[in-house]
Amino acid sequence: MADLPKPPPPIVGKVTHFSIELYWGEGLVEATKVASEARNTQLTQQNQSELSQITRRAQSGRDRVRLQEEDRLSQWAEARNTQLTQQNQSELSQTTLPAQSGRDRVCLQEEDWLSQWAEAGNTQLTQQNQSELSQITRPSQSGRDRVCLQEEDWLSQWAEARNTQLTQQNQSEISQITRPAQSGRIRVCLQEEDRLSQWGNIYTGYAKSHTVSGLEPHTEYKYRIRFQNNYGNSAWGPHTTVSTTKEPVTGEHLHKAIIRQDIPGIEDILENHRYVKIDVPDKYGFSGLMQASQKGYLDIVDVLLKYDADVHQKNEAGKTALMLACFAGKQEVVMRLREHGARYEDFDKGGSTPMHWAVDGGNTRLIEWMIKDGADVNMKDCNSKWTPLLRCASVSGSRDVALSLLMSDADINAQDKDGKTALMIAILNGHQSLMELLLKRKADLNVKNEYGKTALVRDTIWQYQWRNGE
Repeated sequence: MADLPKPPPPIVGKVTHFSIELYWGEGLVEATKVASEARNTQLTQQNQSELSQITRRAQSGRDRVRLQEEDRLSQWAEARNTQLTQQNQSELSQTTLPAQSGRDRVCLQEEDWLSQWAEAGNTQLTQQNQSELSQITRPSQSGRDRVCLQEEDWLSQWAEARNTQLTQQNQSEISQITRPAQSGRIRVCLQEEDRLSQWGNIYTGYAKSHTVSGLEPHTEYKYRIRFQNNYGNSAWGPHTTVSTTKEPVTGEHLHKAIIRQDIPGIEDILENHRYVKIDVPDKYGFSGLMQASQKGYLDIVDVLLKYDADVHQKNEAGKTALMLACFAGKQEVVMRLREHGARYEDFDKGGSTPMHWAVDGGNTRLIEWMIKDGADVNMKDCNSKWTPLLRCASVSGSRDVALSLLMSDADINAQDKDGKTALMIAILNGHQSLMELLLKRKADLNVKNEYGKTALVRDTIWQYQWRNGE
């Protein structure tokens, strides 16, 4: 029998839209106390019963030994008494016979003296016999007492040792109940009722609480517990009914609505949940406006700008929504962002401007519009001092992008921080078509880099002139 009380219903702690915290610590403490007391009582009764049996066996053994010893000593004393009596009678007979013969030989005057002497001898032998019998009886009684005392001491010591052993065993078992031993420690089994009204285990352990997570928002759940140990289980306690809360609207919902292009959902969040910041970043550091700009969702960009999204906000890399739109080639989004004050002069942490990202994106129509809109075609970045044309020669080598830049008055002989020109970089990177374009556009072959070298490589120039019949 488990001797475990029926547990109370779990106590509900913190409840969110996806988790429920349940407690049963007080019930577990009470169950542990009850189980310990019951087991202690059981062990005490068992101990007392065993000690009683030992005492009865010891008393029975002591009585049996005493009776056997008394019988043996009584038989020995009786035999010895018979032997002495026979010896006494023999001596009396021998004494009487000489007395009778003397009476015949002597005169009557001596009869009295002989009679007195015989009587004195008979009395002496009787006293001697009684003395010896008394001595026989005393040693017998003394030996019997000594044997009985020794037997009692031995039995008493044996019983005391056994009692100590049982007491230690009892204390050991009680100690196993009291401390959290594996054999007696109480476990808790927590069950949840599913949608088919079936109960299933969701937790078994020794903790005083458990948090159930991964739940549906605004949903009702039922839980119950029971206690277990190695001696059995308690009955199931009453169940607890609890509902999760409605899921709060957060920035994550805003970003999900943007990805789904759910304009009504976006407007609902921004209109009815003002605590959700419109510029809250996602896990990658992108604001909603950055997401929509990069994907080209112009209608969503309009909604976000209507609710005052920050066009100047930067992510962890220092990029703005305008830079992301330029790299993605989303011209309509770039135009809308510019209408709301987005700047061409912003630099990211790598030192690049929106124009540099537009060059990397390769949309020539966007590049030409940006230049007409006021973007500096010769603006240098902050690190390598690359103009958009130098950036084109260094990264993509696109002839079309370079032509668009050159048609918009890009400096063909601009130099980076090492003194290299676009022609030098195109030759180094093997951008053949770009090199040909630059040569046709009269790039200066005599410009020197910081090491004093020019782009005039005879073999390369000769191959070009021979191929074109010059």
